[in-house]
Amino acid sequence: MRRITTIGPESSGKTTIAKAIADHFDEYFTPEYARIYLTLYGPEYTFEDLDIMAKGQLDLEQEYLSIAKKYLISDTNLLTYEIWSKYKYGKLSPFISKHLTSIDDNFYLLCAPDFAWEEDPLRENPEDRDEIFNLYEENLKSSQCHYIVLKGSHELRLEYVLEEIAKLPKLSFGDSI
Repeated sequence: MRRITTIGPESSGKTTIAKAIADHFDEYFTPEYARIYLTLYGPEYTFEDLDIMAKGQLDLEQEYLSIAKKYLISDTNLLTYEIWSKYKYGKLSPFISKHLTSIDDNFYLLCAPDFAWEEDPLRENPEDRDEIFNLYEENLKSSQCHYIVLKGSHELRLEYVLEEIAKLPKLSFGDSI
């Protein structure tokens, strides 16, 4: 079993590529819990809401882990909550910090913001996507996470991802790359 997680700034193709990978491998993909939460409770949220959303994301991952066949494909994970929390609020909650250790066995797909911004009532950062992308990449590098950067059309991204997945060592959860 391998964890494959899409991350990056808003409107950068994360959900599209996660769905395409899941379709290719006949897998489910773990949706972004924040989108579910904000759809239910409104787009306004507080620092404290981030912990609720982070816990919901962890719970979803556990649920989908039980039905995954070969890959757990996730449309974001706690790394996004770390970036989001620090960027928006300038701090990180103890809950998110404590659970960040569970994300280091992922193969990350860092989506570049090279698509046109798509308006969505749950999105809030149309002008600073490059800055947020850089925060993700700095974090991945400093944490020594295994990742690739996805640029270009959805078709090119999928082709590249599938080539890179084929190169992954056959490890189980908890093993290091």
